[in-house]
Amino acid sequence: MAANNIEVVTRLDMCAEIISKLMNESAIAVDAEGVNLGKTGPLTLLQVGTRDGHVYLFDIHVNKALLGAGYLKDLLETKNVVKIFHSCRGDSAALTAQFGVTLDNVFDTQIAHLEIEESKGKLFPPELKLADLCETYVGDSTALASKDDVKKAWMLTAAYWAIRPLTPEMIQYAAADVSVLFVLYDKLSRLVRESDDLYKKLLSSVDEAIIRETDPSATERRSDRLKKSVETVLKQIAEKCQRGECRNLEDLDENEVHAMELCRTDQIIQWSAGFKKLRKKCFEKFVEDTERKIAEDPLTYDVTKGVFGKLKANEDLYEGTELGDKIKRLLTRIGDVQLEQIKQRYAADTPLEYIRQSDVRVIMRTQIDKERNDVLRALFTRFCMRDLQELKTKYRKNPRGVEIHKSLYHKIRFLATKSSKCSPELKRLSKELWASFVQRYGREHNY
Repeated sequence: MAANNIEVVTRLDMCAEIISKLMNESAIAVDAEGVNLGKTGPLTLLQVGTRDGHVYLFDIHVNKALLGAGYLKDLLETKNVVKIFHSCRGDSAALTAQFGVTLDNVFDTQIAHLEIEESKGKLFPPELKLADLCETYVGDSTALASKDDVKKAWMLTAAYWAIRPLTPEMIQYAAADVSVLFVLYDKLSRLVRESDDLYKKLLSSVDEAIIRETDPSATERRSDRLKKSVETVLKQIAEKCQRGECRNLEDLDENEVHAMELCRTDQIIQWSAGFKKLRKKCFEKFVEDTERKIAEDPLTYDVTKGVFGKLKANEDLYEGTELGDKIKRLLTRIGDVQLEQIKQRYAADTPLEYIRQSDVRVIMRTQIDKERNDVLRALFTRFCMRDLQELKTKYRKNPRGVEIHKSLYHKIRFLATKSSKCSPELKRLSKELWASFVQRYGREHNY
C-alpha cells in the first residue's frame, strides 16, 4: 500500500477531525495490534481503513485518550457504520476490558466463512488466516505477502507492538490487513445474504463473539454446542464401526475426522475396540502433524493452540504403548521449545501483562534453585512477588476468606527456607507469609 495513503494519528484534534469524516462512511475496515492482545494484554494500535484506500493508524500506545476524547469509541459503537473485522474476538475483548467499548454493527469475515462452511454441512470448519481467506474467496493474497517476516519478529519480541516510533515495516503490516477487508466483505456479504437463515445465524454468532472473552456464559454456550455436535458424530462413527464400515482413517469423512480429534478421553472408553483403534490412528496422525510443524520452525511454533493440553489429556490413555512414548517425547519437546521461545521473547524487565498466559504457566514451573537463565529467574521472581503481595493484602484484610491450597502452602514454605536461592526480597516476603500461616495453621496444614 502506498505510504501516502496511510496516516499515523496521535493528536486528539486530528483524531476528532478524522472521526467526523469516518462517521459518514457506510462501512469501515478495522483491526488492532497489541502486546499479548486480549482482556489484559494492552491494545497499542487501532487500524481503520476506508473503501477508497485510506488507512488511519490510531496510536493508542502514545495517546490512550484517542478512544474517548478523540471519539474513536463513538465510531466503534455507532449502529450507522458497518465495522469489518477479521476475527473480532480478541480485539473486542481488549476494547471492552481496557476502554469500555462495546462494538456494534460488526461484520466478521472469519465468522462469515465459518457459517458458510457450516451451511455446507461442515460441523467443525477450521478458522483461516486472513491470507488463506483471501486465497479461498478472492484468489489473491499478494497484498499480505510481506507479513510473514514481521510476524516472526513480533512472535519473538514480546513488546514488538509497543515499540515506538513505528517502523516502516510495522506501518505496512498494520495497514495491510484492513486494505484487503473490503474485497472480502463484498464477496462474503453477498454469499451470506443469499439465505435469510444464514444471515441471521451470522449476526447471532458475531454478537456472541463480541462478548465471548468477557462473558463466561457465551463461552459456555459455544462449548455446549460443540460438545453436542461431537457426541452426535461419535455415535455415527461407532455405528459404522459396528457394521464394519470404518477400519481406516480413509473411511472417515471430514466431520468424523474432526470429531475424533475433539473426542475426550472419557468418551473413548465407552466405545468398541474397533472405534478405539480408529481413534488411536487418528491421534497418531495428530502427533505426527504436530512433530512436523515444530520441526519446520521451532522458534515461531505457536504453543497456545491447545496442543499441549490435548497431548497431556491423552498421555495416560496410551501409557505403555508406542504412541504413549511418542506423546511423552513430544510433550518434552514442546516444553523445551516453549522455554527457548520465552528466553528469546522476553527480557528480565518485560511488563508482566505482556507475557502470554501459556508462558506464565511455564515460567511458574521454574526450579529456581537449578535455573541458570537470568530472564527466567527474574520473571519467576517478579510473578511470585506480585502474587504473594496480593495474597498478603487479602490475608491481612480477611484471613478466613483466603483459601490456602496445598501447593501454594509448600511453595511459600520452600521459598522461605535458608536453602532457597530466590532473591532476598522474595525470601523476606515468603518468610513473613510463612510466619502468618504457621501462627494460624501450624507447621503442617491439614487438607
